[in-house]
Amino acid sequence: MIDALSTIPENLKNKFEVYFYGNGDHKYINFLQMKINQNGLSDSMKLNPYKDDVWKSVPDFDIGLTCSSIEGFGLITVEYMMSGLCPIASNGGATPEIVKHGETGILYEALNIEELKNSILWALENRDAIAKMGLEAARYANKHFTMREHAQNISALYNQILKEKKMDRPIFSIIVPVYKVEKYLGTCLNSITRQTFTNYEVILVDDGSPDDCPKICEEFKKHEARCKVIHQRNKGLSGARNAGLKIARGEYIYFLD
Repeated sequence: MIDALSTIPENLKNKFEVYFYGNGDHKYINFLQMKINQNGLSDSMKLNPYKDDVWKSVPDFDIGLTCSSIEGFGLITVEYMMSGLCPIASNGGATPEIVKHGETGILYEALNIEELKNSILWALENRDAIAKMGLEAARYANKHFTMREHAQNISALYNQILKEKKMDRPIFSIIVPVYKVEKYLGTCLNSITRQTFTNYEVILVDDGSPDDCPKICEEFKKHEARCKVIHQRNKGLSGARNAGLKIARGEYIYFLD
C-alpha cells in the first residue's frame, strides 16, 4: 500500500486520506511510519490503534482496502461491503467469489503495486462510480452474507443430510490446509473428531510446512481411519485446497482453514 501510493503524482497526494487501524509489533509499526514519512505521505496516511467501534467512522470513508495477497473468506471485505464502502481488493484467494469486479468493487492483481496504484487513482477520478459500487456492494453483501442467511443455509444442508440414505461414500470431505500452525493444529483436529456425526473424511494438506505440522498430521492419521494426508511443496492456500479437492470423495466439501 505505502509503496503503491508513494509513486503517485505529488499534486494528487492531498486528494486522499488513508487510515490504518490495528495493533502490532512496535518495531514494525515504527518501520511503517518511517516509510510513510520517507515517501512524503505523512499528511495522507495515518496509523491508528485498534478501535472496537471503528465502524462508527464508516460514513467518513468511501473505500475499504484489502491488500493481503491471499484471503480465505474475506470477513473484513464483507464488512466493508455491508457498510456501503466500495472495496478495492487483491484477487488472491477467495476474494473474487465475494467481489464482482466493476459491479460491487474493484479487484487488482495480488502483489501488483502498479495495479493497486491505478485502481486508487481511478477511484479518485470516478467518485460517482465508486459510490454506486458501494451501494451495490451493500445490497449484495446484506443479501448473501448475513448471519441469518448463513444459518438458514446450514440448517437446510443438515436437513438434507438427515434425509439421505446411507451412502458408500462419505457425505462430507473436510479439507484442512496446513502451513505453520503447529500451535493450533491439534486443537483444530480435536474439534473435528469431537462430534456425533461420523460420515465424513478428513484430508490434511501439508503445504510444505517447515515446523512440526507434517509429524502432527501423520500422528493424527495413525489414530483416525477417516484421515488422509497429502505432503506437497508450498503452493499457498488455493493450491492446498485444490490438492485436497483432487482426492475428495464426499458429496459436500468443507474447507477448514
